[in-house]
Amino acid sequence: EKDSQSLTLAIGASLGDAKGVNLFPVALRDVNKRFIERISISIVGIVLLIISILFYFKLSTELTIASRQLNTTKGEYNSLVAQLQDLKNTLIIEKLVNNRWDMGSLFKQLTYLPDKVYLTHLNFGDGSVSLSGFVAIEETDDKNAEKEARKILSPLIESLKKNSFHNVRIESVKSNLDKRVVEFTIKFQLGSQ
Repeated sequence: EKDSQSLTLAIGASLGDAKGVNLFPVALRDVNKRFIERISISIVGIVLLIISILFYFKLSTELTIASRQLNTTKGEYNSLVAQLQDLKNTLIIEKLVNNRWDMGSLFKQLTYLPDKVYLTHLNFGDGSVSLSGFVAIEETDDKNAEKEARKILSPLIESLKKNSFHNVRIESVKSNLDKRVVEFTIKFQLGSQ
């Protein structure tokens, strides 16, 4: 009786409008629905797995490229650091050469002191030199004595300026008329300015 009823429905559906009529038995309808759901889920899972694998390979490739670039950059950096250190060393050497004291020239200048000029002290410190001494004079007036001493010292000052000494200046001039001398101090810098 069940079969005849299903057959009657099938004949009626085939002769009439069969839209929306499922002719499969109820037990088979659920199996097909579950099968379609399983296939759909499997297909979605496989597609997601393939996408994940492709994404992993893409990231892995990018990581490898970035790692190579990093290693190249590190090598270039190390090379530049070595070159920079060489340049620093070269600059230090050049600075030392340029700032060296020309002691021979200084002592040569001091051996040709003007007449009546006598040195009593020679002090070195921090790249500077201080010369102290006195000038024998004939004057008895303080102002004229100091003026005469500056005039006598001026060739020494000019000679020091011409021989690579910098900031050459008479620091002080003080007359001592009792001894008929004018005491002086000359200061200047050695090396580069």
